[in-house]
Amino acid sequence: MYLQVAVNIHIYHTLKYATPDETTEDHCSPDDNALGLIFSESTSYKNQNPDVLTAEKAPDRYPKIMVGCRVLVTVGSRELMGVVVSEHTKNELSRDNATQGNIKKILRFIDEVPIFDHNVISVLLWAASYYHYPVGEVFFSALPPLLKSCYPAKLPEIEGWEKTETAAPEKLLGRSCKAKEAWNCLQKQSLSTADFKNIGIPGTILKGLEKKGLLKRINLRERQKPWYQGEISVNHEFTMNEEQNSAVTEISAKSGFNVFLINGVTGSGKTEVYLNIIEKIIRKGLQAMVLVPEINLTPQTVKRFYRRFSVPIVCINSAMPAKERLNSFLLFSSGNAAILIGTRSAVFTPMRFPGIIIIDEEHDSSFRQEDGFRYHARDLATVRARMENIPIILGSATPSLESLYNVKIGKFHEIKLLRRAGNAQPAKIIPINMCREGQFHGISDSMLIAIRSELEQNNQVLIMLNRRGYAPKIICHDCGYIFLCSNCDSSLCYHQDRHILLCHHCETRYPVPSECPLCKSRNLTVTGNGTEQLESCLKNHFPNESIVRIDRDSITKKGVLEQYLQEINDKKHRIIIGTQMLAKGHDFPEVTLVGIINVDSSLISEDFRSREKLAQLIIQVSGRAGRATKKGRVLLQTYWPNHPLLELLIKEGYNAFASEELSRRERLKLPPITSHAVIRGSSPSHRSLSDLMDEIYFYLLEICTEYPHTKIHPPMAASMERKGNRYYLNIVIESDTRAELQKFLTSLIHHKNEIRRANNCRTVIDVDPSTTF
Repeated sequence: MYLQVAVNIHIYHTLKYATPDETTEDHCSPDDNALGLIFSESTSYKNQNPDVLTAEKAPDRYPKIMVGCRVLVTVGSRELMGVVVSEHTKNELSRDNATQGNIKKILRFIDEVPIFDHNVISVLLWAASYYHYPVGEVFFSALPPLLKSCYPAKLPEIEGWEKTETAAPEKLLGRSCKAKEAWNCLQKQSLSTADFKNIGIPGTILKGLEKKGLLKRINLRERQKPWYQGEISVNHEFTMNEEQNSAVTEISAKSGFNVFLINGVTGSGKTEVYLNIIEKIIRKGLQAMVLVPEINLTPQTVKRFYRRFSVPIVCINSAMPAKERLNSFLLFSSGNAAILIGTRSAVFTPMRFPGIIIIDEEHDSSFRQEDGFRYHARDLATVRARMENIPIILGSATPSLESLYNVKIGKFHEIKLLRRAGNAQPAKIIPINMCREGQFHGISDSMLIAIRSELEQNNQVLIMLNRRGYAPKIICHDCGYIFLCSNCDSSLCYHQDRHILLCHHCETRYPVPSECPLCKSRNLTVTGNGTEQLESCLKNHFPNESIVRIDRDSITKKGVLEQYLQEINDKKHRIIIGTQMLAKGHDFPEVTLVGIINVDSSLISEDFRSREKLAQLIIQVSGRAGRATKKGRVLLQTYWPNHPLLELLIKEGYNAFASEELSRRERLKLPPITSHAVIRGSSPSHRSLSDLMDEIYFYLLEICTEYPHTKIHPPMAASMERKGNRYYLNIVIESDTRAELQKFLTSLIHHKNEIRRANNCRTVIDVDPSTTF
């Protein structure tokens, strides 16, 4: 038996393979850093880890457990961990001349059961092919951090106790009240050590009873009854309206793979629809996977799931401790958890009993992985649902244009929720013409008057500015010198709280200067506004009000965000300042005014998606106002109150804007009408990078002649050409059809060796990029 193993190789090289009896050597080549290789079974093992499955232990089980298991293999002089992706017979390999001489021995098997099932492996192989990324790195990206080594994929035991059949236990118990209490607690059921600790019985008492033969230790995890075999209780908090009931009925009526886009206005009760659908799924003994943009920003949603269902629920996100994340992965993949709530990386978690996948806030850019293996979790979740043959729900008040286009061409089923739940009314959006306004630290007079009015009515106010720090620039008032980062083409942001200058791209810190390095003037001034400056300004205007600021600088410690959100709901803070993280999924019933500062920064942008992002941000933030019985207002500070985008959005809403924007994209031949890919190059040497990207460009022009619907754009600088002491250049490839773009990129990969290698230069293909700059 021969196995194909995905191996991640963290240095840049191509391997020259030898026959099993020869020695392999590494040869430098900077683009192949993860490979799918063919390995044969090894029959001799030495220095085995006792937790590792070997051929001697269970050779008869090999054919059943190989695919999806981790193995230890030798590549060159190193031992690496890989994942088995397929198995082959000797006859199959003999027909493939490419594998001759490339077969090496597997040192040992690490897992007794597969980490990935067939469907997840199929998704990962599809992703490697579609995004043109090395197979090994794709597989390693999907593994929990601890499983990227030889760490055992086993759930920890739950230490429990049960009584033994001992004669005359009263004599052995003695006079200890705690011992008698422990014995009495075990008369009806077994309990864990943690249970005893909660009722005040220490482990020393239990160990003493064990020595007397009264108690014995057990692994309670093995005794646990599966959730789907017990009674499932559901706590219904709300009564659905007609639109919500209709949505649940329509989704439940269809079986198998279907994609549903729930296009519901903010506050329309999309989460309640999710919960009712999930209830039907888990009552069938099936599992539900729910992906959210950022778990740390949606604690209310997570708490709502826990309040609703009595079944085991697990969370997966990158902020969790490694062991906790692994346990969640294993619990869900083994079928011991009914619901998984996770961020984008959770899309790779196997489902023992696949039931449904739900993507909440599907438009959110957080679902796009922007470094390493670049993928979009929404798209991979759709592929995953098709392979599992289960429905998938995409939900948003501001659906992405990609999803709306798929509705238009008939790939997705759209379900609209046009009414807010309960008696809540849509917030009124009002632009403030900054050309006619006085302002103080970026806040207009009209905004200050509106804030004061709402506070007098005992309401809460939310002010949003998507720029942290005190001010984005420090300049010399005499000569105009701007303080820049030494590593990036970026100005330094002044943080008053910490009294430092900080680059928000490479996170390098600088001391606050006392004089200009050019003219030695001490007349330095800050320009622009950040959330710290807004907080300082509002404290001056409203000294008796409690103000809370929520941004990356203020929630560095675990649990701080949850504490702030609870304090907001308890009305301990009536003025809330924050960045766009406050636009996602929060429910603030007492907020009646939302103010958005500096709307204009997105109206003029080189990014063709900036209009879409701005419209989504305005609508999402607007949804935080007037969610209960009180009416809400949204004030937009802008120097272009008559801008067509703002007028259309205010008068006709997001769906009208999206329809107009799709027509605009079609005229300009932009995604999702066309398909794009970007070859991104970086190097510490601008000359080397420029020469390499020019060579790649001219090579692309040569092979492009066979693809009439594909166009290559010359190399252009990234939006920030230098970042972290590396220069960045991009080559944009666009095609009228996705199929032709894929064929073109496949051809490029097959002929990559014809392109000159350049020292210190790195290139990566970015398919369906979030930005082309």
